[in-house]
Amino acid sequence: MARLSCSTRGFFFTTDVLLCIIVLVIGFILVWSSFTEEPPKEQPYFLAEDVSTIMATTRNVDILDKIRPMVDDGTVTDLEHTMFEQIGEFYVKDDRGAAWNYTRRFAENILPSQYSIAVLFENVTVYNQTRGVSQEQSAFLLSSKRMVVVVVNESQLFGPFTGEVRVW
Repeated sequence: MARLSCSTRGFFFTTDVLLCIIVLVIGFILVWSSFTEEPPKEQPYFLAEDVSTIMATTRNVDILDKIRPMVDDGTVTDLEHTMFEQIGEFYVKDDRGAAWNYTRRFAENILPSQYSIAVLFENVTVYNQTRGVSQEQSAFLLSSKRMVVVVVNESQLFGPFTGEVRVW
C-alpha cells in the first residue's frame, strides 16, 4: 500500500472538515427554521384594552375622514361624541345597521391580520370581524369593557351601558 504524502493527507482532512461544517450548518438551519412560535397571549389582552381605550376616548371629529359619508348623510350628528357614545346612540335609536357600518369603518384595519375582533354594546354584537377561528372555537378570548353614558340631542341621558371589545 502506498503512503500518502503530508499535503495529500492535509487536503483530505480539510475537505472532510469543510463537509462536516456544511452538514452541521444545514442541520442547524433546518432545526431552527422548523420551530413555530405561538403569539403571546398577553398581546391580545393589550390589543383589546387598547382598542377599548381608543373607542372610549376618540371623538368623531378625530376620525372624520373615516366617517365623512355618515356625517354627510346625517347618520352621525354630534362630532363631540366618543366612538362608544356614538355606538350607544345608535343602540338607543335601535339602528344596528348604522352601528355596524360606523364600527366597521374604524375596526377593519386596527388589528394585525391574525386576530379577530368583536364590539358589543349591552351584550349585543355591534360588529364582528372573524378571521379564521370563531370565538367559540378559539383557544383564548379576551375582552375589555367600558361604561358608557349616552346623551342624545344634548338633552336626553341614557345609560349607563356596557361597551365591550373582544379579541381572539
